[in-house]
Amino acid sequence: MKITYAIGPYPSRRAQGYVIIVDTVGYPRKCPYNCIYCPLPPTQVKTLRPEAMINYEAILSDFKSIIERIGEGVKAILLYGTGDPLLNPWIPMIVDGIKRILRDSGVDAELWCITTGYMLGKEWVRKAVRLMDRVYVKVDAVSKDTFMEINDPISGVSPWKLAEIIKSLVSRGGPIIYVETTLIEYNGMTNADPGCLSEVYAFANMARVERILLRTINRPPRVRGVKPVSKKIIEKALELGEREGLHTEALQPHLNISYCRGVVVDEELLYNYLLRRPMTVVELSRAFSIPVTPITKLVTRLESMRLLERIPWRMGVYYRGVYRRTLF
Repeated sequence: MKITYAIGPYPSRRAQGYVIIVDTVGYPRKCPYNCIYCPLPPTQVKTLRPEAMINYEAILSDFKSIIERIGEGVKAILLYGTGDPLLNPWIPMIVDGIKRILRDSGVDAELWCITTGYMLGKEWVRKAVRLMDRVYVKVDAVSKDTFMEINDPISGVSPWKLAEIIKSLVSRGGPIIYVETTLIEYNGMTNADPGCLSEVYAFANMARVERILLRTINRPPRVRGVKPVSKKIIEKALELGEREGLHTEALQPHLNISYCRGVVVDEELLYNYLLRRPMTVVELSRAFSIPVTPITKLVTRLESMRLLERIPWRMGVYYRGVYRRTLF
């Protein structure tokens, strides 16, 4: 079993189609946050220090391979996965290589990134970011107590410091930047009330970001008890954002599409797929355009090898990859 760093095709609500995820961090998970709603296991290394992670040559080799197989029809390449993708010090070479491979392959897909944003102040990161089409910066709360409870950040970070970093980036031009906010409820607390949202929107205005992307969770969170908010609450949040003069969008709760090309799915592909996103058997069947029965057999096999964990959540059963260092 081999860990790969370019994985897909994933159905994407933000793309309204399929994306390829490029994971520049890998395991153990590294991020300045340990968000309670994250569908992956807890952050193992809470850091803002760029460290030697996955070599860019390994990432680009995997990316070239997957583009050759399923690049046609993919709407975007998403730098994301098991941590903040901008923590990889090879990110300039990774981004440059991805753009080159897309160009050489004739694949018309945009390059997007989801990040906590703190690395955007580094000039060597900005060189890479200027080649991207979209950057989504995660800002779930601004007030200290709510920020600490939802994001469980590394010490020393502050949303207001982040606003200054983004403002500096916006002033120099570059990709379209979104403030991305995940709305949740937890133990009587929510970041979807008008007070919390007004602070997030004030953050966006201070950072000179005009676009807000609202979402809620649609798969099992890291912390039991975290719940999605209702469609009605999201609609009210959208209205508030528009009143603040912001271009506010929301992701739909679900996306039911099937991939148009046949994908050969084996244990290794499925394991890597579920290491980055928990999914149900029905979702997997739709994603790969493969009947439920063969998907179920692969899932059962991986579960027997203790490489998947079963997570009942709401009305479904999700499967999440379990990283076992001894296997690799």
